[in-house]
Amino acid sequence: MVWNYRLVKKAEDGCIGVHEVYYDENDKPSYMTQDVYTLHSDEDDYESLKEDLELILKHLAYDHSILEYPKDFVGNKY
Repeated sequence: MVWNYRLVKKAEDGCIGVHEVYYDENDKPSYMTQDVYTLHSDEDDYESLKEDLELILKHLAYDHSILEYPKDFVGNKY
């Protein structure tokens, strides 16, 4: 299963956040994480947090459109 970080706007509250979005075999958004992605580390590890943030920015740069939930999702589920 393929996934990436995407900006998603939830219809229920209109908030936009970064979510992990998973795709079906036709590359259509199928489901996503319910909660927005939060940067965190178990240690005071700047490099680890920086790498996570860089990966998120890389994914968002690839496709910076904002998905709308549930409209743009095939399964309409978290």
